[in-house]
Amino acid sequence: MPKDEHEFANQVRRDAGSVIAAGGAGFHLFDMFGSWYHGSKVRPALREIYALNTFATAHAGEYALPRVAIFTDEKARLLRDATFDVVNVAWRTSGVMPAIHYLSDLDNPALPEYDLYVVYSPVTITAAQARELRRRTDKAGKMLVVVGPVALAGCDFADSAAAIAAMRPKNGMFVRREGERDLTPEALNAWACSVGVLPYAEPGNAVSIGNGVAVAHRLKGPVRVDFGHPVVPVNPLTGEKGRPLRIWEPDLPVGRSAAICYLETDQR
Repeated sequence: MPKDEHEFANQVRRDAGSVIAAGGAGFHLFDMFGSWYHGSKVRPALREIYALNTFATAHAGEYALPRVAIFTDEKARLLRDATFDVVNVAWRTSGVMPAIHYLSDLDNPALPEYDLYVVYSPVTITAAQARELRRRTDKAGKMLVVVGPVALAGCDFADSAAAIAAMRPKNGMFVRREGERDLTPEALNAWACSVGVLPYAEPGNAVSIGNGVAVAHRLKGPVRVDFGHPVVPVNPLTGEKGRPLRIWEPDLPVGRSAAICYLETDQR
């Protein structure tokens, strides 16, 4: 729990900002610091995240979708205690901004196409989901990464080897990592580069970029975000636009965060 309003502001900017950047439209604030809600002391931070959310909502659908997706097994929450902690730490400090899905999303024909599919501990994967992963990644330039135990609690496969054979693409790239802790920030960053995705940052700091919102929280070295092309920075509180930039380098001490909004140059 944050010890004061300053730690609260840095934490909520990081956490709520990552939700907005990932395409979420809301978040719940709980146990701010010391005790419960402290009125005037937290209003500046609340105004800032409200402004980030308002900007992202106003420009929804105007930004490119992620090219990387991570799939977790929603039925595994009762079976694999570390699932969501491992996944969240990995992507949030990888420098990559993925879409986050459940395995059941593979049953939805409206699911977007991605270049990199990372499937984490699919212990209840079905035959239909395995076939869909193979169909989506069985193309040059696509990659399927399967991390952790496979098909340990499902009904469609006799063993893990059968499930892996069912989803393994012939033409796309395939990576198998057996350990649940093999999904690391460094690995996710490298896999993204393998399919031609330019990460926003090197692994290490918590960086979330998407839907017109960029958030950085320094955990290690200096923060350096590369948007990949020029964007127009926007102050979320005032709406003031800055000069186009490709590289964003907020000067942050360790433990501090910063957030900006941005427009593509053709949105000005």
